[in-house]
Amino acid sequence: MKKILSSLIILLLAAAGDALGCTTAVISARASATGRPMLFKQRDSSVKFNYVDFFPATDSTFAFTGVVNTRDEERESVWSGANTEGFAIMNAMSYGLSPLVTDNRPWEGIIMKRALEICRTVDDFEEYIKSLPQPNGLESNFGVIDAAGGAAYFEVHDFGYT
Repeated sequence: MKKILSSLIILLLAAAGDALGCTTAVISARASATGRPMLFKQRDSSVKFNYVDFFPATDSTFAFTGVVNTRDEERESVWSGANTEGFAIMNAMSYGLSPLVTDNRPWEGIIMKRALEICRTVDDFEEYIKSLPQPNGLESNFGVIDAAGGAAYFEVHDFGYT
């Protein structure tokens, strides 16, 4: 048992290194003990200070709560969150998808903020992703859930998604 624990600790330390990769999971309602879908995200980012903020509804958007980087004074990007309709989203970067758009804007955070403003369901998010201009500058996996029990994981790249 001691050897297994030692090996596991060494493996975990080796895997941690200097990597900046988020660990995420999407759990469907059927697989959940509570009968509700769940998202899990452990955020690895070079931005060490974040906060949870409330974004009120407008005539054309839903209210939501989301994680914002403290350096983002305009609150342009949201890095995970949930809205009043029961839609929630998070992401993990996929650094191997090679986006053509290289102006270094936080596209994933901008996309998640907009999704929280306008999406009620997983299907709404899929339609939103389909509507983005291409190339879209994204190289990310988005996990989404909704109040109806929907759960999905989208790998999104410059010219579409899986």
